[in-house]
Amino acid sequence: MAKISVAMTTYNGSKYIIKQLDSLKNQSRKIDELVICDDCSTDNTVELVNDYIKSNNLEGWNISVSYTHLTLP
Repeated sequence: MAKISVAMTTYNGSKYIIKQLDSLKNQSRKIDELVICDDCSTDNTVELVNDYIKSNNLEGWNISVSYTHLTLP
């Protein structure tokens, strides 16, 4: 069976992130991998995601944080 991978981006999403993660976790087909990239959130989005992953023992779910902003001319 094919592996299910999901990519997600976040930025100051603490208001809705738990509902989004619940929706992904409760799909009828289990997600094998969730890669979340956060773009320097200034709220507690990253902490909420990390706590959610740990408290639900979600292997293959990861968040990485970008600490740089790209400025275009």
